[in-house]
Amino acid sequence: MSNRKSPDELKNQARQKSNNPVNGDVNYRLIIENLNEGIWIIDADGYTSFASQKMADILGYTVEEMIGKHLFEFMEAEEVEQAKRKIKRRKQGIREQHSFKFKRKNGSEIHTTLITSPLFDDEGNYAGALAGVFDTTEKRRTDVYKKARLNLLDKLRTARNIDDCLESGCRAIFEAELFRRSILTLHNNDRDITHLGYFGLNEEVVEYARTGKAPGEKMTKQLTDERFRICHSYFIPTEANIDYSQSERYVPQEEAYGDSNDAWKQNDELFVPLRNNDNSIEGWLSVDTPFNGKRPTRETIQILEEILDLVASKVREIRQQTILKRERSELRDKNITLKQVLEHLEDQKNAKRDQIVGVVEQVIIPAFTKLLKNDNTVNEAYYNLIMQELKRITAGASSIDQLRTRLSPREIEICDLIKNGFTSKEIAETLNISFTTVNKHRNAIRKKLGLSRKKVNLATFLKRL
Repeated sequence: MSNRKSPDELKNQARQKSNNPVNGDVNYRLIIENLNEGIWIIDADGYTSFASQKMADILGYTVEEMIGKHLFEFMEAEEVEQAKRKIKRRKQGIREQHSFKFKRKNGSEIHTTLITSPLFDDEGNYAGALAGVFDTTEKRRTDVYKKARLNLLDKLRTARNIDDCLESGCRAIFEAELFRRSILTLHNNDRDITHLGYFGLNEEVVEYARTGKAPGEKMTKQLTDERFRICHSYFIPTEANIDYSQSERYVPQEEAYGDSNDAWKQNDELFVPLRNNDNSIEGWLSVDTPFNGKRPTRETIQILEEILDLVASKVREIRQQTILKRERSELRDKNITLKQVLEHLEDQKNAKRDQIVGVVEQVIIPAFTKLLKNDNTVNEAYYNLIMQELKRITAGASSIDQLRTRLSPREIEICDLIKNGFTSKEIAETLNISFTTVNKHRNAIRKKLGLSRKKVNLATFLKRL
């Protein structure tokens, strides 16, 4: 390895080398400083000998700070081996384009595309490398989000319960490389947590949140203060000095990302409320540990809200399916009950008919044949027998049967349902008529049965007949 120059020597070299057109020619400098990409030159040992202003901006440094720093100082340890392989290819004279992940001054990741070329001195010795560097972080972020969104939609299509939906939403936030940790909860009117999904949290924290309560009225008012609002979400910076560590849903944080104004601080909080149709809050999404180490932008929050909207839509669909399933089950049970009632009534009718036929065939008809004596006078004994049997048949019929001539077929049908415990609402659903129509029939039945002005329960009256 050649002797390394000091940072001051490298800076002077970068500014003063007359045979380097980048530094020695004003036109070249103007061109370079106006390019969309950053220009970065390293020497044979990997130390920065030149960086354009655009290059410094991409990595969050000044040009002076970059000069003299080794290439490896701008990346995490896992990228160093890849960088060594690339330098080896430069020494072999290979030019190429490739993607690479660097570390900005504030510690956040930045994704780039590099167009690299080797540099050789007049004697053909490797003298370093030159790279044009494009910041592709935003493009990559867009591509990553699109992929995460498609994965979320696929998972929501097959989700069988609400907890699965919440879990998929939190995973999508991670896959979109927005935040490394998230928790999404729904609660009831008593603030009990009814459903929960999470990603990146340990089980102890999750269990504490699961058995706790959602924020109360006082805390909710603090969290949703208009000064913290971005879109439909609320970012509460640590400078606001709001202490919610005593909240049962509090999730402690472990990481911070520097002291710059846009860096995420350890006690920063970002909440996205999930609202009902009446605008009341039925759930909360909270996130922390951003991938880029920064406080959220409006764009980041809009992506979070879109993910939450997709999850909320599926949750509403599952709830509606549950309601429809329950209603179908109830209707099926009612149909079974109605069928049983109708079968019972049919059995009663058949039994009564058989009884009447038996009496007529076995008693009344034989009696009629002997009603007249040979002298054409009435046989009083058989006359009395016929009358007695007719009275017995009449007495054996239910009172409601005697009233059938007074009631319409629909009124008889409603009487049978009332007698078997159906409410007016259930009768309306069963007969597919309106609730008002049922009440009109009930009033008509009461009038025909002489109950209009009496404080008598119709169902009780019919059961006694």
